[in-house]
Amino acid sequence: MPVCTGLFSIIGSELAPCLTGAKDGLQPFFGNKENKQNLDDVYENWPLLRSGTRTLGDFLGNLLSSYDGSGEFRILEVRAGTGGTTKYLVQHLRELGIPFRYIFTDLSASLVMQAKRTFKDIQTMEFSVFDVEKEPDASWLSSFHVIVSTNCIHATRNLTNSLTTLRRLVRDGGVLAIV
Repeated sequence: MPVCTGLFSIIGSELAPCLTGAKDGLQPFFGNKENKQNLDDVYENWPLLRSGTRTLGDFLGNLLSSYDGSGEFRILEVRAGTGGTTKYLVQHLRELGIPFRYIFTDLSASLVMQAKRTFKDIQTMEFSVFDVEKEPDASWLSSFHVIVSTNCIHATRNLTNSLTTLRRLVRDGGVLAIV
């Protein structure tokens, strides 16, 4: 069964309790190892999402390759979730030989811990629980060359506040890339 069809089957059988609030809408996906694996596969490989990730990778590669300064680029990924975008971007930037420090964040401590395990061999990565709807750590203010957010900022309670927070984290001349 195609992955997306499988995911629709999973949520379809749980739709009523999820819509009424009787069941957490994320539980059908994250409460079962096989379902979570299917979800990971969708985020990483579904053509609709993959094309945006590849375009973002090309954009970042072109942008960062033309930089004439020195040092590593600080990249923040907000609400990185299962890491589908992260996997591609980190691999792509490494292949291009671009020096970077990549900070993987999510609201969920369990997703951040999973990312630590997944990317344990990549020394240029850091991991943090971060809620874009709350006050960021002062050390992050105006400190990132690039902030990446894919398929998530629209789901915050107040888009204006979330985008304002992200703007405060981008350094002068930096880029906020929302896909």
